[in-house]
Amino acid sequence: MEELEEELKNYRAFPSIPLDSDHLQWWKSHEQRFPRLAKLAKSLLCSLTTSVPLERVFSTAGDIVNAQRSALKPNHVDALIFVK
Repeated sequence: MEELEEELKNYRAFPSIPLDSDHLQWWKSHEQRFPRLAKLAKSLLCSLTTSVPLERVFSTAGDIVNAQRSALKPNHVDALIFVK
């Protein structure tokens, strides 16, 4: 856990990724420096060939945000969807 926190701390201190750059290529070239974050970024930045994962996210969101949990703050909903 400490290694992950250190990697995240180093990433936050690193200069921002230019908006006009190829983000997948940036992560590939910085994979040695940020191995865990690079793996996560690659899985999130890859293009999907089907809409099923997107439909699954909406379904999961519907399961999480229901009448009993309608007071959840947006950042908590995001975290719960990400975890699930």
